[in-house]
Amino acid sequence: MSDPASLRPLDVLTEARAGCIFTDFNLFALVVCRAINLSLERGYSDGSCPHFEWLGAVAAACFGDYRPGFASASSAMIWSKNAD
Repeated sequence: MSDPASLRPLDVLTEARAGCIFTDFNLFALVVCRAINLSLERGYSDGSCPHFEWLGAVAAACFGDYRPGFASASSAMIWSKNAD
């Protein structure tokens, strides 16, 4: 993802995520999932990795299954290392 029109919504969601985690977990989960949806539709950027990492925590908290959450966080770490 390199065009500014795609990066702006992801930046807004990244900033919103910080406040949502302390106020409403459902809104936090929605922000994380929407950011991942944007990344899947328009491509990955530097701002995508934290959302994939947080997806692991959301999946674990909502579904109680930690294996997919660990896999999502591990994939985000690999993507971030390959991006450098």
